[in-house]
Amino acid sequence: MKKPIRGITFVLFVSLFTLFTPRWGGHPSAVAYAQAGHELPKLPAAQTQNLTLSRSRDYRHVGGNIDCPKCKDLYCATVQPPVAGTRFVSTEYKTMRSQGHWYRCQVQAKCGRAEFSDPTVPEQDCIGKQSCYVCRATDDATEAEDDIAVTYQ
Repeated sequence: MKKPIRGITFVLFVSLFTLFTPRWGGHPSAVAYAQAGHELPKLPAAQTQNLTLSRSRDYRHVGGNIDCPKCKDLYCATVQPPVAGTRFVSTEYKTMRSQGHWYRCQVQAKCGRAEFSDPTVPEQDCIGKQSCYVCRATDDATEAEDDIAVTYQ
């Protein structure tokens, strides 16, 4: 007779344990958290950063033979948000200073990737990513600068 009592005790214990243990791996759900009067953590506010990228300082050669038959070389600069864990919300071209041989990808030259593009997937833009390529085509070696704005959150 002791075996059935042990079984009933075990089932009762498991039932009570399950009933009074918080769900979701020991963490209360967002609804329970809010009902208890706590505020959910908020994302930091989006921040915009204006950058000046220099051909000699920021861009590196990543390929050639683009926008043929007047073939050009492809240069890209890698941009990352200054706050760890944030992602790009928007990217914007502002101005360019060059001697006329520095071309915006997909705007002034066919580069095979967007002007602001995902470094690993050229067909995708930077929105939602933690890293971004800013790409240009060129057919000479003169200095050039770009002013851009990036917003991250």
